[in-house]
Amino acid sequence: MADKRILTDSFLRSIQPSGVRTEVWDSGNPGFGVRIGTKGDVSFQYLYRIEGKARRYTLGKYPALSLRAARMEYQKAAVCVDERRDPALEREGKRAAERNAITVQALCYEFIERYAKVHKRTWLADARRLERDVIAKLGTRPVKDVTRRACQNFCVERGHEIIPKGLFHDRSNDH
Repeated sequence: MADKRILTDSFLRSIQPSGVRTEVWDSGNPGFGVRIGTKGDVSFQYLYRIEGKARRYTLGKYPALSLRAARMEYQKAAVCVDERRDPALEREGKRAAERNAITVQALCYEFIERYAKVHKRTWLADARRLERDVIAKLGTRPVKDVTRRACQNFCVERGHEIIPKGLFHDRSNDH
């Protein structure tokens, strides 16, 4: 069953489980609406066509995504469709890029293989230090998510003092 009306927060809050999946479309925004699950869960969606194929793009669940935010997401997706781009494929591409992002562990191993083994006699000690200190603490994090603050906190935990201009001072050798 599909219904057409102006979607409001009060309407969304009033939704009760009915045992039947229902769709309600926003009368002011073509293709934008909500899907109401059998247990009363509400998901915002956008139905559109790309190259003649009907596609359904789930924008998010209510109330985690507000009606206002869902409308803004809908508008962004509608612009993509107007430009003959598929918003669902673009979202999947971003997610795949995040899944395949290089981790701190992979970067450390690459550093050892491509630089340290070739240019340093102490590469084995470097590898052990990286394994013990860096990989154990930050290994599974994507490199792009490691912030300056995280690096500073990591160094302070290891006994280094952060001094002006971002330089590190090793306090372990101070006597």
